[in-house]
Amino acid sequence: MALHFWHTRLPLPDLSVILTGDAGVIDARLRARGGHSRFERAADNSEMETGLYVHAVVDLEQRGWAVAALDATTDPPETIAAAIVSLIRHVLTEKSAA
Repeated sequence: MALHFWHTRLPLPDLSVILTGDAGVIDARLRARGGHSRFERAADNSEMETGLYVHAVVDLEQRGWAVAALDATTDPPETIAAAIVSLIRHVLTEKSAA
């Protein structure tokens, strides 16, 4: 996998945050705002990307990465942002205690 190749000599991040969501909801959001790229405009993009992100979370966790997958299907952006800030604060607290 390409990800493994590029990250074999780099230190692992303290935290990786991956936003997930229901493919149907993501697709509806993309259609409402308009796709920014040919990939976002592809008919099966949301289903495919959702599956790839799930795979990425599992793969990264198996490689020892600290991963937080947050479902952004129903929560407003402010709630997701607050959750990410909380996760970062937790990581920083753990690092400073070590």
